[in-house]
Amino acid sequence: MGYVAIKGGEKAILNSINFYKDSLKGRIKESEIDSGLSFAVDKVMGEGALYTKKLAAKAIKMSGGDLLNAAFFVRAHRSAC
Repeated sequence: MGYVAIKGGEKAILNSINFYKDSLKGRIKESEIDSGLSFAVDKVMGEGALYTKKLAAKAIKMSGGDLLNAAFFVRAHRSAC
């Protein structure tokens, strides 16, 4: 891993990732994102050029609501397939 400019280094980053995953576990479903944030789902599908609402909603959940990051996840999935 490269240079880390925070105290605690890699262990702190891993702890923050685990904290984030635990805080979202079971709290919100992709179907709720799809129905409640339909414009956000549409934006992620358009930016990612992969038109499946289920995958876009899952990407939004994984990114914590960051639509640009979610679009990146969708593009990465599309290119891997």
